[in-house]
Amino acid sequence: MEIRICPECNKAFYALRDADSLVCQYCGFIIFDRRHGGRCSADCDFNFELQGHEVPAKLKDFSDSGARIVYKGKLLSENTVLNLVVDELGIEVTAKTMWSTKVSRGTCSSGLLLLK
Repeated sequence: MEIRICPECNKAFYALRDADSLVCQYCGFIIFDRRHGGRCSADCDFNFELQGHEVPAKLKDFSDSGARIVYKGKLLSENTVLNLVVDELGIEVTAKTMWSTKVSRGTCSSGLLLLK
């Protein structure tokens, strides 16, 4: 473990030294990502359905295999399956949460694995 400083929000956090990716646990900023497939930045509004309720969210970045979203409300549990439909980008896929973290009071960020 090592202490890292986020270049976006300037907060310190612990991170694994040999991780495949490094995402700030406070603001969700991707510091680096060694996973296959390049990430594309986005800033698209969409809704996802959770337990029969529509939840407004924002797609922050995506790749062929994953995405990062920001939303208000409770943290999504790991392995939560949801439908990701972003009309603006023509994305319609089932995804599951791999991680979730609070960004600020009432706002959360989650990393999704796109299921094919």
